Amino acid sequence: MWLVFLIALILFLLDRLFKHLSRQGKLTASLFQGQLTLTHLENDGLIFGLCKKNTALSSVFPCVSLLAVLSYFLPHFLQKGNMTKAGIVLFTLGGISNIYDRIRHSSVTDYICFPKLPGKKLKRLVWNVADFMILIGAVLTVIGELRKK
Repeated sequence: MWLVFLIALILFLLDRLFKHLSRQGKLTASLFQGQLTLTHLENDGLIFGLCKKNTALSSVFPCVSLLAVLSYFLPHFLQKGNMTKAGIVLFTLGGISNIYDRIRHSSVTDYICFPKLPGKKLKRLVWNVADFMILIGAVLTVIGELRKK
């Protein structure tokens, strides 16, 4: 389990570093023959740019969501299976990184896009490492919880 914490902490620190470099314009590249592009975007909305016009909701909702998830899982964290624990750790650290951005910069810094994905909307999405931590963490948590039933 310590390895999961270490990996999650490294991902968290990489996300913080990449966001800093992106805001300074020092994180731009096209990798894997253009399959992955590093760029800069400040997202003042929620996931996929939702609620951009409602800054109160886009500021409060992530905090409330993270607190709700933690209040549900943390009281019994030690009794959870390893997959659920890994998911909770990834989800939490990813959420903290994005919430920190929102508090400090009033937006979340995104920097990873996949311009060759099919569909116009998928091509335009810009992510950060914390977003992937949240997504993978949520999936692992759900799978871990379903496996124990």
